[in-house]
Amino acid sequence: MKKTLFAVLFLLPALAIAAPNVGVQILAEKIIIIEKDGEKIESRVPADDVAPNDTLIYTLSYENKGDETATGIQLDDPIPENTVYIVGTAFGPGSDIYFSIDGGKHFKEPSTLTYDIEVKGKTEQRQASPEQYTHIRWVVKEVKAGQMGIASFRVLVK
Repeated sequence: MKKTLFAVLFLLPALAIAAPNVGVQILAEKIIIIEKDGEKIESRVPADDVAPNDTLIYTLSYENKGDETATGIQLDDPIPENTVYIVGTAFGPGSDIYFSIDGGKHFKEPSTLTYDIEVKGKTEQRQASPEQYTHIRWVVKEVKAGQMGIASFRVLVK
């Protein structure tokens, strides 16, 4: 019995060390159109200098540097001021994608994202528009140890 107890106690510290460790990096790029061999091609350059009507793409790269699978990872990113989310551009394989209109306090799918407004003394519920989105959240179902992934979205500069 003492031998078994010793083995269990010996293994517990090793089990406590095992854990997921997900890190995230964000890259902002500007979409430009270049002409190559008579064709117009979309290209990406650093978003150092932007102007109204520019399209920007934000890419979140994540990696689980831990030694266990991470589940239900939330990646939140604000939609930059003076930009508007471009509908349908949020992308993230293996993720559920949600949006916020209240500064990232609450997130919902676009079809259920509503707000209340007072009209002639009555409260009405209205569907939120992309111009009102303030944040995007990706809930990544699973990131195995050593696995990497990306999430992205596009905005139009006002």
